[in-house]
Amino acid sequence: MYNKRNTDHLLLTFLIPSFNCEYTNKGLILVVLFAILFVIIAFLNIFFPKFGWYMRYGWMVKGNSEPSDAYILMSRISSIIILIVFLFVILPSLF
Repeated sequence: MYNKRNTDHLLLTFLIPSFNCEYTNKGLILVVLFAILFVIIAFLNIFFPKFGWYMRYGWMVKGNSEPSDAYILMSRISSIIILIVFLFVILPSLF
């Protein structure tokens, strides 16, 4: 028999072993911390896309190297889209 309560949080059960579908305090705290961390990283990538480029590629390049304007634009656009999807689709389904 299909039980919505047991299947909604299947992914979180694999990602966070201590997550419990009964919303224990520890599981709820981990979900909230994950959501806050996700939003912070998305905002960092929106407002400071060069930081993400330096963390991923900049350390591999010798000398002064900058990300292209296209990279910065696409990084901002993708971060905005991902943040909107997270806030309106994924986050409400967690609670």
